[in-house]
Amino acid sequence: RERDLSAVVGDLQRAVAKAPQDRYPDAKAMAHELSKARALLDGTEAPRVRSVRRLIVLPFRMLRPDPEIDFLSFSLPDAITLSLSALESLVVRSSYTAAAFAGPGSDLQRIADEAAVDIVLCGTLLRSAGDLRVTTQLVEAPGGTLICSKTVQAPMADIFELQDELTKQIVEAMAIPLTPGERGSLRRNVPASPHAYEHYLRANQLAHSNRRLADARDLYVACLEEDPSFAPAWARLGRVHRLMAKYGHGDADKSFGLAEEAFRKALTLNPDLTMAQNLYTYLELEELGRTRESLVRLLERVGQGRQDAELYSALVVATRFAGLLKASVAADTR
Repeated sequence: RERDLSAVVGDLQRAVAKAPQDRYPDAKAMAHELSKARALLDGTEAPRVRSVRRLIVLPFRMLRPDPEIDFLSFSLPDAITLSLSALESLVVRSSYTAAAFAGPGSDLQRIADEAAVDIVLCGTLLRSAGDLRVTTQLVEAPGGTLICSKTVQAPMADIFELQDELTKQIVEAMAIPLTPGERGSLRRNVPASPHAYEHYLRANQLAHSNRRLADARDLYVACLEEDPSFAPAWARLGRVHRLMAKYGHGDADKSFGLAEEAFRKALTLNPDLTMAQNLYTYLELEELGRTRESLVRLLERVGQGRQDAELYSALVVATRFAGLLKASVAADTR
């Protein structure tokens, strides 16, 4: 037992050594040794350490102007981002962060530093004879080493299948080990029809402009008329209703009520949809005054093992509203 304790102390001393050459070479090596040390103390088998990669999906570039598909330059990467965010061994930066690096000739060093990522996915779009061709490159940052390059082509009516194929290729190229639950998550939010999914993607692009919120709302409604079980559309519709009320579009009380109804519908359909958990938090805190309820809901999800950046992002705001500033900083760091 004394030797075990000595080994643990040695691991801790190495972790905090002043000289860089005396420390662990990287976080993965440190985590592995500390997990073994913990196992020595409690007599259990050391848990398996999952390597975590950090990815950003940049807006795709149009190879030639095409107003019929320009909505996909943002919406398709955004959809891929949402799908990949379900994987615990992959941290995926939001589409809002990625939008800051749009445009040709993106600086990988700047992206790596400002977005804190080590992998970048970029792509191009081209429509030809009714088919959509997407070419993607997965690149290490900031070095620029090409991990893989893929081209997928499908009819415009099969946008979701094209997106699904791209997501699978990314997972395979990065050699991400998937749990059974993660495999299910990748296919959970499947739209009932290609037409409904096109409405959803077009709405996602419009929803980023306060002047187009009503148009986005109408497209989400059209999507849900075709597929009332598509949880992501309910979550995004809730966000649009909330913003319309916030910025004076029509009856605020009615819009806030519709927003809550949409968020609750999304979470009933898919409680694991962290986008809905995150977006609902702002309505609860700012408009409904339900700080305690919001904290309980988020902490329950984290307590169930949901390690997701969107959950912790929501916790940052909820704990701040509750006056728990140290907890808010801790959530932000996490």
